[in-house]
Amino acid sequence: MKKPSPARLTPETVQPALEEISLKSALIDVEVANARAIDMARRLTAMSEEILNLRSQLYGRQGEASTSGSHHRAPDAGEETFDDLAAQEAARLSR
Repeated sequence: MKKPSPARLTPETVQPALEEISLKSALIDVEVANARAIDMARRLTAMSEEILNLRSQLYGRQGEASTSGSHHRAPDAGEETFDDLAAQEAARLSR
């Protein structure tokens, strides 16, 4: 689009320039929103995979504990629970 000279600024010459700026701004907003949606989907997928891994670890530990006859014991000092592991991973992925 040809830019109007300052001496010829009229509503008829300014309106198309404003519409072009508005359209470019809207397109940039859409691109940013799409990038955010893609990023959120990736993070959600990563968190879901991690939750599955943590559940697998938890169920493995529960299986070990039940075979040793101590499936109702409280976690030892320093032993992480599933909730601890999940909270740590959620915090790590939200950075």
